[in-house]
Amino acid sequence: MPYSVQRFGLDAAGKTLLHLGPSRMEIDWVRKWMRPRLHLVVDLVRKPFNTITCDATALPLRDETVDVAIAWHVLEHILDDVGVMREIKRVLKRDGQILMSVPTFPPGRPTTYEDRSLPRERYREVHGHRDHVRSPGLDYGDRFLDSHFSMERLDVGDLASIGNEGDLMRFGLGKNHVAWHFRKV
Repeated sequence: MPYSVQRFGLDAAGKTLLHLGPSRMEIDWVRKWMRPRLHLVVDLVRKPFNTITCDATALPLRDETVDVAIAWHVLEHILDDVGVMREIKRVLKRDGQILMSVPTFPPGRPTTYEDRSLPRERYREVHGHRDHVRSPGLDYGDRFLDSHFSMERLDVGDLASIGNEGDLMRFGLGKNHVAWHFRKV
């Protein structure tokens, strides 16, 4: 996440940041380095560090109250990922930013694969993880793009191909890592 925050120029200092399903390490990093005024930590499951426990498809926030949102390796776990992104867009202010990442599986997969009839026992085999409900591809961010948002994509595999292996190692990024940056226009 640090590389993507830097690469896309995310600025949350003194602002309201919505953070979906983060790990404790992500929370600590965001608070230390991004310094939001208000850090809203959202998860479906109650945890000691949540500020909001809810389904992300129904955020209990007013329209246009968030400056920056982060969904880092979360949406591949959620059946209604489009509903989550619709909610994030609703609460995001004009010129607000979203940083989103999902792992592509298998690495380099060009198109996202979903099969809602797939039994849970086959998730690991098909999607690479027992809790992933889809296999995101390099096109994954496109499903959230509309006329109110601009989008940039960072394919970490591109960094490796241009000789930035040092950045991959330094930031702990795998070659199947992809991040998207959306801005509300």
